Order: sequence, then structure tokens, then C-alpha cells
Amino acid sequence: MNMFPFGPPPADRLVEARFPSANLALAYADATSAARELEERHLSGPAASRALAEALVAAALLSAEASEPAEAVSFRLAGNGAVGDVFAEATGAGTLRGYTKVKLLDALDGRDAPPTDAELFGTRGAVQVMRSLPGRILATGQAAVPTPSVAHALAAYHAVSLQRRTAVLLAARIGPDHRVAFARGVTVERMPDGDVRAFVAVLEALNELSREAGEALLAETPSLRALCDALRLPAEGVFTDLRPLAFGCRCSREKVAETLAALPEADRAALAAEGKPVTVHCHLCGKAYVLPA
Repeated sequence: MNMFPFGPPPADRLVEARFPSANLALAYADATSAARELEERHLSGPAASRALAEALVAAALLSAEASEPAEAVSFRLAGNGAVGDVFAEATGAGTLRGYTKVKLLDALDGRDAPPTDAELFGTRGAVQVMRSLPGRILATGQAAVPTPSVAHALAAYHAVSLQRRTAVLLAARIGPDHRVAFARGVTVERMPDGDVRAFVAVLEALNELSREAGEALLAETPSLRALCDALRLPAEGVFTDLRPLAFGCRCSREKVAETLAALPEADRAALAAEGKPVTVHCHLCGKAYVLPA
């Protein structure tokens, strides 16, 4: 089913495209609304919000292969930069959630210039991806990321863990209001018998883009077809709308109550002795649950 090739790039959706003549596969994700929702829920500053927004896009792109609505794909980038770890999860139903270890970065949030990847993620890092169904881990993979960024981490996971040749363009921008303006990304994979020259053309197109130019391409491209043209993909393409993307968390009052009930008896007795309700925050979405001790 052809979808969205010539109109404006679809907001808050996951789309894939196939290019049969070269046997290349593209995935496109816009996670802007989920990034804005989590920015508010976590009360994150601009720097952490950008890091999480990019991680949400990475998780969404990885979820293109999810075969069931309940399947979850988690993406974690751990570095030695100011933001610490960033974690994002996407499901086959299109829900997104996540967090950063550090949410307020005074040295980076208070200045006009956007933080560099090195400032956010550091000079060395590692990426870990896990696919799971409720109660069952389907697969895990990890890779070192010598120059950490979300885009580099996603490319490293594809190359090292999946052993797939994949090109990545991914970015999020913080607007003048200090909120996430957009969060989008695209991957282009050469299938096992894909055209090498066609894939090299995509890599060359990406290598010619500065970070700023790549960000502008994702922000300003008038259509997915125009984005494909900028990446020098073949003229033909079969576009498929996979699913909408939006914030969603699986936490609940019942799950929190179960967690408290599973605490050691001494810990439960200590909470009861305080005589106050217990407040538990979900670290993936920021929601607070107040329960009796």
C-alpha cells in the first residue's frame, strides 16, 4: 500500500519503504509527540529532553520489525557524558516511553548553543537492545560506541550485533520555547543481496551532510519522497504505513501494589511504622502512585 510518498512527512508515525530494484529497505519514524509528553512528565531540561527524544526515535525505528502489539523493543545508550544513561522503549502497538538518568543539566541547559554529542554522551559508551514479550526475552544485543551519539549507537548495534549494513540519519531539535520541536529519524538497510552501489550512494549522501544539515533535512523536507531523493535512493519505492506512534506506559496502580507486597517483611513493617502513605514514581513515565503502607 503506497502511503505518504509525496505529501508532508507523517507526524507521529512509523513508516517503511522498499526499493525492489536495489533491494534496500527504509524505515522512517517521527516521535515528536511522545518526546514532548515525556519532557513534561519528567520535568526534563532541554539537553536531557533532546537526548531522550533521539532515543525514542531509535527505539521506534527498531520496532519496525515487531510482529506483535505486545512485543517491546528497548534501546539503552550508556556513556560517560553529562546525561548518563538514556533508555527508550517502543512496542508493536506504537507506544513509546523512556527516561534519562540525569534530567537537569545546569551547565548545558542555561546556554543558547545546543550541547554537542560529546557533552551529552561522553567519549565512550555502549548500546544495548532487547526485544521481549511479557514474561519472555526474545533477543538481546550490544555493541561498543567509541564516539557516542544515538545515531552512532543505532548504527553500531546494526553493524555489530545484527551484522547488517545500515545507514542512519536521526535528530531532535529543541525550539526557542525550550521544548522539543521535532524528533525524527530514518534508517536505510541493504538487504543480503542488495545493490552495493545503490547503498554506497546513500552512505555518500549522508557523509556529505553536517549534523546541522542532516537536522535541517529531517526538519524541512517537504515529503518522504523528497527525503528519499536527498538520500539518493532509487526513484521507485513502495511505502507502507506501519502504525501511529504515541506516548504510552504499562505502569499501573496494581503493578505498584504488587511490587510493594513483594518487599521483604521487615521493609513492609518499616513502611507501616511510619504511618504515612507510600509514594512510588514510575521512572519510565514519571507518574506518581500513592498507596497505603
